[in-house]
Amino acid sequence: MFFRSPPGRLACATLALGLTLTACGGADRGSGKAEGGKPQSAASEADIDKIVWGMAGNPSMIDIAHGLDGASTVVQTVALDTLLTLTAEGKPAPAVAESWERADPTTYVYKIRKDVKFWDGSPVTAEDVAYSLARHMDPKVASQAGSFLTAMKEVKVTGDHEVTAKLKRPDTSFEYVAASAWQIVKKSFAEKHLRDLGSPTVLTMGTGKFKLVSFSPATGAVLERNEHYWGQKPKIKRLEFKVVSDSETRRLALQSGQIDGTFDIDTQNARRWTTLPNVQTFFARANAVRYFSFDVKNKPFDDVYVRKAFAHSLDRNALKGADARMVLADNIVTEPQLVALFGKEGAAQFVAGLPKYEFDMAKAKAALAQSKYASGFTLDVVHSNRDQFWSKLLQSLAQNLKTIGVTLNIKAIPNDAYVAKLYGHQDLGMNAVNAAFSTPDPAELLPVMLGESGTKPNGFNLANYTNPELEKNLTALANTVGAERQEAVKNIVTEVADQVPYMPLYYDENGMALNKKYVFTQEFTTWSGQDWSALIKRAA
Repeated sequence: MFFRSPPGRLACATLALGLTLTACGGADRGSGKAEGGKPQSAASEADIDKIVWGMAGNPSMIDIAHGLDGASTVVQTVALDTLLTLTAEGKPAPAVAESWERADPTTYVYKIRKDVKFWDGSPVTAEDVAYSLARHMDPKVASQAGSFLTAMKEVKVTGDHEVTAKLKRPDTSFEYVAASAWQIVKKSFAEKHLRDLGSPTVLTMGTGKFKLVSFSPATGAVLERNEHYWGQKPKIKRLEFKVVSDSETRRLALQSGQIDGTFDIDTQNARRWTTLPNVQTFFARANAVRYFSFDVKNKPFDDVYVRKAFAHSLDRNALKGADARMVLADNIVTEPQLVALFGKEGAAQFVAGLPKYEFDMAKAKAALAQSKYASGFTLDVVHSNRDQFWSKLLQSLAQNLKTIGVTLNIKAIPNDAYVAKLYGHQDLGMNAVNAAFSTPDPAELLPVMLGESGTKPNGFNLANYTNPELEKNLTALANTVGAERQEAVKNIVTEVADQVPYMPLYYDENGMALNKKYVFTQEFTTWSGQDWSALIKRAA
C-alpha cells in the first residue's frame, strides 16, 4: 500500500493494480483499443532516444523504505527490480527469482537467476537479495515498508543462488511481498546509507531496466537504459521524469510535445484529455480507493454516531461530476481485490448487503443527536494541497455539517508535510486519503489499514481501529484459503461498514496519456504498471 498522491496514475509494483482495459472513448470498455475505439498502430523495433514523462507529484526517494508514495514508486518501478513481478492478470511471476516454492505454510524458497547484474556490472548475489528484504525489519532503517512484514521472522541465504524467507506465522499474502516491497539493492552500497539510500545526493544501486543518473524531488529524475539488464530491454535509451504539478499545465505540455506521456491524467475532468488530437488515452479501474479516516481513539470520533453523522453528510454523487472517471465506493476494499476473491457476481452480491450511508442530513442530524457530542463541536482538518478534489469534498462536507452544529476548519498543507503527518501517526483526527495497493489480494489492504500492528509510526491504520474480534478475523485472513478466507473478509468488511472507522468515497481509474508517435504494445490493464517502460515503442 502507498498513499496515492498523484491522481490517475498506474499501479506499479508497489503501485499495482483485476479488471481489464477501459477504452478511452468510454463506449467500448474492455476492448483493448485506444482513443475512439481504433486499434493502435503497428510498432517499430527502432530505439527511442528519449522519452519525457510528466508527473504530478514530487518523488521523495528512489527507495521504498523512505519513498512509499505514488510519485516515488513510478520511478522505482523502472529503476529497481523486485524478486517477483506481476502478470497482466495480477499473478506473481518470476523476475530476479527464476522460480520459488512454498516449502511449508511458513517457508518460502527462492531460486535466484545467475545472470542478474547491478548497474555497475557486478553480479547480484543471494546475500544482496536477502539483505534487500531484511533491511526493512531493521529499526535503524525505519522503513515505511515495514508494515508489509509483520509476519516475517527472518530471511537468509540457503544456497549459492537461493534465499529462504521464514515467517512467524502463516500468511497467504506474503507471496505478493516479493512483487512489491522486495526491491533488489546492492548490500554493500545500501549498508553505507541506511537512512538516505535513494536520495538525490546518494542515489542507489539497483538492477532495473534503467539506471538512475540524477534525481531531484523538485524537478524529477533522469535515467538511462541499463545495458546490463538481464531481461527484455526497453527501446527507450533515456527516460526523463519531469514534475509538472498543475493538471492543466501538464495537459498543455503533452499537447505541445514538451512531455511524451503521463499517468497523471485529471480523471475528474477526463474529457479534456481524451479529446487531445495528437494523444491516445487509456483507462483501467485502479486498485485504489479514496476515503476519509476517523481516529476512533480520540474525540470526537471515539463515538460511532459522530462517524455515522459524517458519513450521511456528504453528497458524493453531486460532487463526482459528469466527466469523472470514478464510481462511488461501497466499502474500503478495492474493486479488483473483491473481484479476485469473490468473482464478479459474488462481489456484487456481498457489497449489496453492506450497510450504506446515503446523503441524508435528517439522518445525519439524528445520528449526531445520539452521540456524546450532540451539541456540536469544532474540528481542524488538514489535507494535501496536491489534489484540489479534496478541497472540494471537504468544503461541501463542512457546509452540510454546519447545519447540524459541527464546524470544520479546513486547511491545505504541502503534500510532503501531509504524507509525513500520516506516516508519523500523530494528531490523526480526520484524514483525506487516496490509497493504492499493489496486489489483487485483500490481505494486502485489510491487515495494514486495521489492527494493532498498524497503529504505530509508519503504520497505515489511520483510524487506530482494532478489537479482539477484528484481530481474530485478521488472523483467519492470513491463515486460510477458499471459503474460510472469503468469510474472514466478509466479517471484517461488514464490521468496518457498520462502525465507520473509514468512510469510503470513490474508486478512481488509472489513466495513461501517450503521444501518438508512440505505441503501448499490450492491452492497458489494472496490472500494466510493472513493465510499462518496456511496453512503449515507436509507432511504425
